[in-house]
Amino acid sequence: LIVGRCTLCSLPWHRSGSHQACTLPCGHLFGLSCIVAELRRRRETPRERRERSECPICRQGAVEQQVRRVFVTAEAGSDELQQRRRREELDAELLREEELRRLAAERRDKAERRLAELQAVAVAQPGATAGALSTPPPVAVLVTS
Repeated sequence: LIVGRCTLCSLPWHRSGSHQACTLPCGHLFGLSCIVAELRRRRETPRERRERSECPICRQGAVEQQVRRVFVTAEAGSDELQQRRRREELDAELLREEELRRLAAERRDKAERRLAELQAVAVAQPGATAGALSTPPPVAVLVTS
């Protein structure tokens, strides 16, 4: 999936229009309006005035005529599709979390009921110890040869 942001303005680029994803011969990607403005600025700045400008990332020579639009499929460049998929993933994660909380609550309730039962038995049998309540009585085994 091609997902990205313009390295000059940090905004996502678009599939078309003035901020469409584009590339220089070096392969670095930018929003169209941003790189065109940057190449013009570099060409027109007195200190940097030259016939050729350069990529702001790798400094490889580049001119405005070398800027190439990047055409991506609707799926690959669709922010809305990606957001919908991510939302679906998050919804599924929330449902799983709710299910886990429900199961934890059921187990907690069951443990609390069992504890209450054991405490009731302990009150009814004052001499019994906690170990005696939780351990079943021994079973006699007859061994024959």
